[in-house]
Amino acid sequence: GFLGSEGSLTYTVRQSVVLTRGFWNAFVFRGSTAVLLVPVAILLWYAVRRWKTAWWLLTAPLLAIALSTLELYPLGSIVQARVDAWLIPWIAVTLALALTDLLRVPRVRAAFERVPQPARIAALGVVLVLLSVGVAVDARGYPRTRAERAVSALVRAERSGERTFVAWNDWPVDLLLPGPIRIVDDRDSDSQFSVVLDRQPRTLHAEDRDLAARELRTACGHTATIVGVTKDALAAILPSVRCRSQIVGATTNDTGLPHDDVITVSFGGRR
Repeated sequence: GFLGSEGSLTYTVRQSVVLTRGFWNAFVFRGSTAVLLVPVAILLWYAVRRWKTAWWLLTAPLLAIALSTLELYPLGSIVQARVDAWLIPWIAVTLALALTDLLRVPRVRAAFERVPQPARIAALGVVLVLLSVGVAVDARGYPRTRAERAVSALVRAERSGERTFVAWNDWPVDLLLPGPIRIVDDRDSDSQFSVVLDRQPRTLHAEDRDLAARELRTACGHTATIVGVTKDALAAILPSVRCRSQIVGATTNDTGLPHDDVITVSFGGRR
């Protein structure tokens, strides 16, 4: 999400913690703030020690924060603790440099060398096993999507005067929509925030049948293009809309996910 999008200092601080934990969640102990303090402390130590030679690397997050504050590039996590791709290699490289520098400190190096080599090898083996188990259990690949096609369908429908809707959790489509989007705090979301579309297209809460029916009621008397909902799920909602309706088109694009499903519904007048 965009940092500072609500204009409140308290909200921005809490948003920063949530976004940082969301990033760290991809590495250890589900984003524990306590565990997060360890690499943060190491990075701060490295920044103070090597500022003159590594300033260009250390200022990268500041540039990202500035772009996010200006709402030019989102800083936040996208769905289940996924983060913008630039941050992962940055933290990996910077933390590796910081740890290498830390081991060069005479006291640290002396303490490290006092540990017997078999114990060092055993500790390294334990860490590798734990990381491998963590990756095997918790790793989630990025879903295949064809969001560009869905967005193109929405744009065409809006230009022709149709009503348009996007499922509330359809991030791939939300992030490609032309025009601004509004990001709000959402404790029920894995990412702790969600997108709200106030204009065209509007957000459709398809998981709540009654709420979704009320939202679709605004399309009575029009044709509507709906993205991010399966045909079966939408068919279960339509009887509650209180106006005649007929699904006249549906595409799934064979991704196995509803993110890029596009459904066209013809609504009659209200009953």
